[in-house]
Amino acid sequence: MARGDYWSYNQHCIQAKSDARDAGQVFRCLRGPLQGRILDLTHSDAAALYHAPPPTWVAGALIEWLPASIHHIAHAGSVIRRVMDPPGA
Repeated sequence: MARGDYWSYNQHCIQAKSDARDAGQVFRCLRGPLQGRILDLTHSDAAALYHAPPPTWVAGALIEWLPASIHHIAHAGSVIRRVMDPPGA
């Protein structure tokens, strides 16, 4: 999705049986390139949701989405600080 290659993303979702097939593409189209960071991760028994035998575990994540350019600037800043700081700083 970073490249906006919707066809390949769609194919991947089909193979992975991902439920983000539609929502992921719409979100990317509306918001543009983003960089995500997982803030929290938990699990949930989704047996009823998928009409599957319990337990059918799924992961649930709280994700922070920032425009890709802001993430790259922040990442570059942290790399520059590490390079510029004297040893042991």
